[in-house]
Amino acid sequence: MTAFDEAWDIAKRQGNRIRAERAIEEDEFAPVKTPLPVSGNKGNLAGLLRNVGNRLRTQEVYDPFMGGGQVGFAIRPDRLYAGNDLNYLIPRFFKRMQQEPDALRWNMLDAYSLPVGSRPTIKKPDPLDTRVAELPEITQPFADAWHEATGGYGLPEDRMLNIPIAYRMMQARLNEILANPESDRQDSDLARERDRLIAMMFPQQIGGHFRVGERTDPETGRKFLVQNIGPRGPSPKPPEGMTKRGLQRRLVEKIIGDKVGVFDEYADAANLAMAGVFGGAPPIKADQFFYPDLKVYGLGAADRFDRDPSDEDYNYDVYSRIIAPWVLDEGEADPFMDTIAEVADPDIGLGTIDPPYLGDEVGEHRVGRDWGEEGGFKHNLMSNLRGLTDQGLPVMAFDTGDSGKSPSGETKRDIMRRLYGLGGLDYRQLLDRKNLGVAQKDTSYVGESMGTNIPWLTQDAVSRLVGDLKGTDMALYPEGYRGSWRHNAFGTSPT
Repeated sequence: MTAFDEAWDIAKRQGNRIRAERAIEEDEFAPVKTPLPVSGNKGNLAGLLRNVGNRLRTQEVYDPFMGGGQVGFAIRPDRLYAGNDLNYLIPRFFKRMQQEPDALRWNMLDAYSLPVGSRPTIKKPDPLDTRVAELPEITQPFADAWHEATGGYGLPEDRMLNIPIAYRMMQARLNEILANPESDRQDSDLARERDRLIAMMFPQQIGGHFRVGERTDPETGRKFLVQNIGPRGPSPKPPEGMTKRGLQRRLVEKIIGDKVGVFDEYADAANLAMAGVFGGAPPIKADQFFYPDLKVYGLGAADRFDRDPSDEDYNYDVYSRIIAPWVLDEGEADPFMDTIAEVADPDIGLGTIDPPYLGDEVGEHRVGRDWGEEGGFKHNLMSNLRGLTDQGLPVMAFDTGDSGKSPSGETKRDIMRRLYGLGGLDYRQLLDRKNLGVAQKDTSYVGESMGTNIPWLTQDAVSRLVGDLKGTDMALYPEGYRGSWRHNAFGTSPT
């Protein structure tokens, strides 16, 4: 049995709670799940990437749209992973992990719990909006009712979990830091706090992926990023005629009876406090003040918690060792690709291109709805890529393979066939992937494609590899990276 097979057996036995560090250390090519997933991450293709890297004997990977670095974690080249992203927070986060992993260590129960006697404050995600709503005090009866409903998850009696409130408080602090130019200095305390907040927040963002937007200070003209994605809400769809809060109340009432009124009182008082500051559009809705039954409301099943809160620390030491040879850059993809063209070795290198997909509007990349027109983002990208493929560098590029039509009436697949050809690549159809919208309302399946110049990676080979490896995108989180309560966001249960 190989180390990877052993790790897979562990995964099947333990569900999302993976303990595979030994297997990872024994098998230099074992794929590892990224600790910072972003939208469009290639976790669903980790098995394919791993196998291609193995067969090519890849020692260097060049990745101008690195996102969460999943390509690097899947292939794990032993000489070099060169990653770049326009969203500067991503390469800086990984640099922190590389150099100061202890600065990212955090504990879920500490981060998301509120002490009795505290008065949470709520702001809107816009750091330029200075309005602050002070919520009612967290009382002991409120905490007692929560403990009775949940069992407490190892927290002392004078503390209780409230994910949405804690998340919004962290969000306000993160945006305050991002708006401060001092945070641009990577060696500053503000930058360290920024990266730790990112680590703590993204698991509870809607979709469980790291996303940001852009804001401009009207007085200075300075552009800065903001974290404007809300926390996850209750997942069950209520029956017709019932609100989510009503459904929560009914279910919780079965557990703690009349004590559910404590949640009613707090939610009503908190909403009143926010209405007095924000009017009719508060950052948190009434249903988000409940969450007493974590098994039901999308925060991970109760059995995914250890009773000792200290045993759930997120530890990035293993990841720090894995990414030690990474070279990270930030900015537009074109200059990065120009550099690659100068240093890439076709005999040991592999280029991976994973840009915003055709027709997608991605604000942080300043890409509108690009349909492959000449002179547009995607057309220019593939034109520049031709310089790499003409050198003989193996390339895997990813984009939509959807059969839907563009505004011109041409199918997306046909557009991508033409664009891949411009870059010296052949079109390959991949399996459909689940499309998770920002609000997780769109759960349709969309086509995905790959463009490649690797001769043996034919359509039959791709179909066979992707089909045979379905399920090998199972999250192989290293042993030291704890807190697997959040991994349900990625659908990582064995298939």
